[in-house]
Amino acid sequence: MFSAADRQVLRDLAQRVAEIAALPVMAERKQLWRQHNSLKPGRPMILIFPEGSWRELLPDSALRCADKAARGIEWDLRHRIYTWEHFASDNVIEKEWTVGKAIRNSGWGL
Repeated sequence: MFSAADRQVLRDLAQRVAEIAALPVMAERKQLWRQHNSLKPGRPMILIFPEGSWRELLPDSALRCADKAARGIEWDLRHRIYTWEHFASDNVIEKEWTVGKAIRNSGWGL
């Protein structure tokens, strides 16, 4: 699957994301979002989504993994870390990793 070097890069990044997600401020932000989404009064919530700019903020040259799939995972992890380190917003950094379904069609059904 992935080389040992790629696995180590991903593990280090995942550990950093988990550390960020475990910070008390993340629990506070989650609570503020629950309050906001329940239409309860509170301070304005701020999200920053620099869509269209991510390739400038986090270029492919910043990635260290060699495998294409590993680079995709690395980019997502670095994206979360970059959001925490550079944006003064209410974005919540989660430690969970969502794995999509593997669906194959043999021609006879799914």
